[in-house]
Amino acid sequence: GGESLWSQLLMRAVTGSDAADHLTIQPLHYDLITWEEWTRLHPDTLVLNRDMSMAGRYQEASPKPYFEVQNELRFPVSPKPTISKALPLKTPIVVVQTPTSRRLYTLRYLANKARESQSASRTWTDAIGDDEIHFQIVGARDDVSVVVTSPTVDSSKLLVTHVFWFAWHAMNPDDSLVDLQSE
Repeated sequence: GGESLWSQLLMRAVTGSDAADHLTIQPLHYDLITWEEWTRLHPDTLVLNRDMSMAGRYQEASPKPYFEVQNELRFPVSPKPTISKALPLKTPIVVVQTPTSRRLYTLRYLANKARESQSASRTWTDAIGDDEIHFQIVGARDDVSVVVTSPTVDSSKLLVTHVFWFAWHAMNPDDSLVDLQSE
């Protein structure tokens, strides 16, 4: 008893005493990158050894099969976006929010833009309102990492969310992705 459930996408408690107190999650800026990219950027990283006594618990708990089925959801979602080959429900997207606006991009779109830019650093720049947003893309077409920065927005006010399309759409059904036709 006394527990609260939290919605990461709504950034607030949705049940329990914390919801009654209107508590919210304070977002932190982060980059979602591959382990290979992390070790390239931080070669002195140390990893604590895992607790092998717990390994048996997780041998059959791989989430991989769930993610491989692009249009199968285990729980109902409402509203559910239209299912299409071009945009499967579990399409990974990046939501970039500034203090005044937000835009949604698929990872594939960002990877294509970085490739088109022919930049050696695989970067691409977009504008969200009056703000300049830089995307640095690392990795292959379907396995990319994205680092988002801005020279015009304080990093504490630049919110970047990595999420599946169906989950974002359920919370924000009026939002649309940037230029799906060009993917």
